[in-house]
Amino acid sequence: MLSQTQWDERKALYYVCLNCENILILGDFNHELKLGSPLESFMLQSFDTRLFSPRESTTNARTTVDGVFGRLEDYNVEVFIYESYASHYKPLVIRVHEL
Repeated sequence: MLSQTQWDERKALYYVCLNCENILILGDFNHELKLGSPLESFMLQSFDTRLFSPRESTTNARTTVDGVFGRLEDYNVEVFIYESYASHYKPLVIRVHEL
C-alpha cells in the first residue's frame, strides 16, 4: 500500500506527464532497464515516453537501474555515462539541444 506521500508523488507525476508537451523523467528506478523491461513498456504506454539513457551498467554492481525517459518533440537528447571513482553509481550526463 502506498503512503500518502508516495500517492501524492504519483499523482503529481501523472499530472505533469499528461499535461506537458516536453518532459524528461530521470532517476534511480530500482528496476533493470535492459531490453524489453516492464518499466520501459509502462513508461511508453502510460506517458508516451521513451528511454534515452544507454542500456549499459550504471553501478559498480553491473546493474542498469538509472535511467532517463522523455518526450521531447523539437530536441535531440544525448545521455552519457560518466565514470565516477567516488561513488558506487555512475552519473548520467544529459545534453539537450534543439534540432
